[in-house]
Amino acid sequence: MHNILLIINREITIRVRKKSFLVSTFLVPLLFAGLMVLPSLLALWDSGKHYTIGVVDNSNAISDSLHTAKNLTYVKEKDSIADIQTYLQEKGYEGLLVIGKNIMEDTKDVAVYSLRTLAMDASERIDRDLQKIVRKQRITSYQIEGLEDILKKTDVEIDVRAVVFNEKGEEAETNSGMALVISYILGGLIYGLIAASGAMVMSGVIEEKNNRIVEVLVSSVRSFDLMMGKIVGIALVFLIQIVAWIILTLIIVTVAGNLLNLGAGDLNQMASTMSSVDASATGIMAKLEASGSLQEILKPLESINISQLLVVFLFFFFGGYFLYASMYAAIGSAVEEASDAQQLILPVTIPLIIGFVILMNIGRSPDSSIGFWFSMIPLTSPIIMPARVAYGVDTWEVLLSGVILLITFVFVTWMASRIYRHGILQYGKKFGWKDMAKWMKR
Repeated sequence: MHNILLIINREITIRVRKKSFLVSTFLVPLLFAGLMVLPSLLALWDSGKHYTIGVVDNSNAISDSLHTAKNLTYVKEKDSIADIQTYLQEKGYEGLLVIGKNIMEDTKDVAVYSLRTLAMDASERIDRDLQKIVRKQRITSYQIEGLEDILKKTDVEIDVRAVVFNEKGEEAETNSGMALVISYILGGLIYGLIAASGAMVMSGVIEEKNNRIVEVLVSSVRSFDLMMGKIVGIALVFLIQIVAWIILTLIIVTVAGNLLNLGAGDLNQMASTMSSVDASATGIMAKLEASGSLQEILKPLESINISQLLVVFLFFFFGGYFLYASMYAAIGSAVEEASDAQQLILPVTIPLIIGFVILMNIGRSPDSSIGFWFSMIPLTSPIIMPARVAYGVDTWEVLLSGVILLITFVFVTWMASRIYRHGILQYGKKFGWKDMAKWMKR
């Protein structure tokens, strides 16, 4: 145990002092913060682009109701245009809206001609204006007093409250959409972290093997201690960096928000701009406006046992990391170049990818046989089980999956250490799975 702690300390010390570690620690938060702040800036930024659209109304029923908006102007043309392309080139208009005679009966009897693809905001503005006018005129044609108000009253939106009983027997609101988001975040996060940290372990083993540093280390400590020390050390370095990323990103975003002075009016304008692009954002903002806070949206979280979810996430993440990291370390010990490891690493990454693919199906049916069995298989359970826990899983299933993962980790680590012990000192030849199988039997 003492030797393992020494190796862990060595790994942390060496890796934290590397320029690549320091650079990535400070650059990645800038990237994350940019991705968070930039969409807001783009949504608030007015490019000043104004669109002018010519209108030929063959129905003589629409054009008078088309009104100029902030960034769009309608110009009514009296006669039909014979050469639309020449017309657009001479006028310099962004488009020509041609409304057919039967627009009131056939809503497809309309077209917009342009020299290049019309911008989405202008195109959607034209669609909304036409829909509003045609709808209003159709309602008027029925000559029924107060028909529009009657139709508005018939537009009913049912919001069914989903209520479950928590472990204390208390009622709590739940939401399948919220559970779906949480399950995707947890499963996707574990998938990404295991893949990235496992690759880091393998590259670290290959680097030390090429530098012949490992020969000195093996003469002083057991190969198993060396492998476990490296795996645990890299895990701690990875966690240190993730914590630093989170803290620095929050600091940068907070400072950027204060410098940009994003007030409530700016946020409302941003939400209004983004709602035309993203329908889901519209729904969220509508709930926010109705409730006045995030309380209504976050209320379904009351049905989720956050402490249990956190414990399950950490256990399966570390279990999955040590399981895959030991395999990555074994493969790294058998090669001298990272390119040689690509063929050997494929069988290891396939289960990880399968788990990520199955994750996409968990939201539809978390208690299906597929969800159950893949949450028990140790190579996929680190991704699937935390995702299922977001929906609620019996304790015995979580415990059984955890025990299977733990037993598999111990067995795989023991086998990987045998490969590592022989492979780490082998040079001058490309080794494959047959060679590693022989090393495991020795």
